[in-house]
Amino acid sequence: MTAIRIQERAARWHAARFPCCTAEDIGLKAQAELGEVSDAILAGGRDGSHPERAGNVLAEAADVVVTMLALCGRFGHGDLLGAVNAKLSMLETPGGQHPGCLPDGNS
Repeated sequence: MTAIRIQERAARWHAARFPCCTAEDIGLKAQAELGEVSDAILAGGRDGSHPERAGNVLAEAADVVVTMLALCGRFGHGDLLGAVNAKLSMLETPGGQHPGCLPDGNS
């Protein structure tokens, strides 16, 4: 499955599940989901606030990605994974740095 098809799939699912959701609603949800990723990392790899499901770092990060794919797909922001690929290409160039990270790789 191509990256854009994954985004379209996320957007379709999200629109069917949350038809009245706004871009702002999705942004707030993504913030909350990022907090769950942090909780899982700080808890040694498992988010204790979700005992009913995996709640591990990968599962929580996947929640964030699905939300961001839905945001970009539903509201016409473009190809998210294409943008990630372009960003990585820029970062891989000599001197390419990610905001928030020190040049030596420490954050």
